[in-house]
Amino acid sequence: IIHHAIDRHRIKEKLASVTGRLRETNLRLEKMALLDPLTELLNRRGLQQAFSRELQLGSREGYKLLALLLDIDNFKAYNDYYSFSQGDKIIQFVAQSLVSIVKKVEMDGDFVGHIGGDDFIFFSHVENAELIAHAIVQWIESTAPKLYSEQDQKRGGILGKDRDGNQRLFGF
Repeated sequence: IIHHAIDRHRIKEKLASVTGRLRETNLRLEKMALLDPLTELLNRRGLQQAFSRELQLGSREGYKLLALLLDIDNFKAYNDYYSFSQGDKIIQFVAQSLVSIVKKVEMDGDFVGHIGGDDFIFFSHVENAELIAHAIVQWIESTAPKLYSEQDQKRGGILGKDRDGNQRLFGF
């Protein structure tokens, strides 16, 4: 009888340990399902959940939510010219910068997501959106040229082919 009690106790301990590890793994999987792996921002699925939650909360508390879409101009040309790995670094840099800008406002309900490729979105209370949008534009104007080589900065962009195969200058 004592051996059976000891065995049952060991089994319960092992079961508790396995259950704990499964919970941790499930939490990591849930997080992975909601976040873009490159930027660690909300992906489409995460955005849908967050937006739905904020929309319901805004409806109850009487505030409106605004969405602003952001697309990196000439990203394909940049990616082709400088390399995909450099393009990934730019996507990550933009993501981190957008989060920093939005966090400065420090308002519940403001969040940034990565739709995919070079497309981002942020949701904000209507009162904050203009402030955040201006901060983003200022950041882009001051930062974008620095992401190019010195030669390309002097030229005002990079030379590449457009979708029709014509050589042209792609600005910042």
